[in-house]
Amino acid sequence: PEPGPAGAAAPGSGPGGPGAFAGLVGRWRGWRSANGWTPPAAGDGPPPRPISSAELLSVLSLLQGDLPRQHALAEGGEPLALRLRQEMAQGAKRLGVAGDNLHLDGLDEDAVDLVTLLFDVLLDGPQFGPEIRRMIGRMLVPYVKVAVKDRRLFLFKEHPARRLLNTVAEACEGNRGEAPQERELLNHVDHTIDRLVAEFNEDVAIFEVLEQELRAYMAQHRKRVELAERRAAEQQRGRERLEQARARAEAMLARMRSDRELPPVLDAFVGRYATHHLVQVILREGQASPRIDATLGAVERLLLAFDHAELQMPVAQMPELPRAEILAVLASSGCVGEPAEGVLAAMQDALLRVARGEPPSAATTALDAPIPPLEPPAPPAPDPVPPGLELVAGNDMLDYDGHVLEHMRALKVGQWLQLATSPDRVEPAKVSWISPISGRLLLVNRRGIRVLVASPEELAAMAKLGKVSLRQGETPFEDALQQVAGRLKSAAAKL
Repeated sequence: PEPGPAGAAAPGSGPGGPGAFAGLVGRWRGWRSANGWTPPAAGDGPPPRPISSAELLSVLSLLQGDLPRQHALAEGGEPLALRLRQEMAQGAKRLGVAGDNLHLDGLDEDAVDLVTLLFDVLLDGPQFGPEIRRMIGRMLVPYVKVAVKDRRLFLFKEHPARRLLNTVAEACEGNRGEAPQERELLNHVDHTIDRLVAEFNEDVAIFEVLEQELRAYMAQHRKRVELAERRAAEQQRGRERLEQARARAEAMLARMRSDRELPPVLDAFVGRYATHHLVQVILREGQASPRIDATLGAVERLLLAFDHAELQMPVAQMPELPRAEILAVLASSGCVGEPAEGVLAAMQDALLRVARGEPPSAATTALDAPIPPLEPPAPPAPDPVPPGLELVAGNDMLDYDGHVLEHMRALKVGQWLQLATSPDRVEPAKVSWISPISGRLLLVNRRGIRVLVASPEELAAMAKLGKVSLRQGETPFEDALQQVAGRLKSAAAKL
């Protein structure tokens, strides 16, 4: 079947439920019947010879130990179902079970075809590299054997084989082996698959043992990831609090300053020193701090003195500068002692110059004290993100679909998206933190490193550009199962 729409959902009662499985089988049989799809036939040779479930399991057990053939199954352009049937036909010949044309029991045929479709979807796309595709592809025959013996694989989320496939996919997805810990994890996954292929003898208990061992190994890896996530969230939280505090400080001072053209030294004090001081007070003490009122009162008296000077009223009547409050503001920027006294003297000199009739821009006085930067220090750089992914503010100008926006707004911490980081690379991205200040979402990769911070509107716009997509299922198995249903639904609609 051709790929269907990305948002197609599985039929029935949700992913993995009996209704979903029955609907999935029905759609597959309908598509197969409508398209006349059959396994590779023997031309004008003898009619197909039925093969029992026991014989089928014997053929699959033979293929399971044939590692070179297993590697070949995950390569090439043909669907896995066709390649597996070709391998099964050759294996049947070697066992003397059947001729060139195999005829499977209806239920066995459904199990074989659905598992191969599932692996086709799971290994499709750029989220796995070629080596990882070949590695996971080696699990195909054991999973076909499980499906032939136990249909519960499709019905129950807690089936051991299903859990193992999810854990393997979690360990491999987005893992490029770029760090030593990632390479070690991939090596452990490879060893797990080797053991599955070597030890599985139709007892599903081996899946549970291997899944528990792999998940236990991943626990230490996950601790490092969780620590990186917390650091990324704390860093983003601190930056947003800083941005919020600076915006509030600037807004308060802008209202007080209005459209006054201040001398450079007064402009520096109000625009930088006072702003810096207010930001620090808001962050440390909150907006109810009495120090905020004291600072704003000092700025108000300074502006009143400037208005008096600009009107060229008698100097003797000029309001006195709030010395203690101004020195406190300067001290928060590290300007104390002689440099602080120099700033205060420069401010008084500038006011006298304005009172004598000089324009404010001409009332310049050299400052020896450093002026604090208005912008906060940049946070440590995240992992490189290709151009075009990181969007900025201006949500009213973005182009997105309303229903996609609703999905993005409903995202919760812990949910995963698919993020296209380059034309040939798609990586999972987890919602690690949602800002209570801006509502933006922090997305991290499998290593817990920040890859994107965006609003729901920005994510919806990126989805329309094909750079972000929602996962259809909670786990890789469910996601693949729903994609299979979507492809069959799309193919059926074209008939």
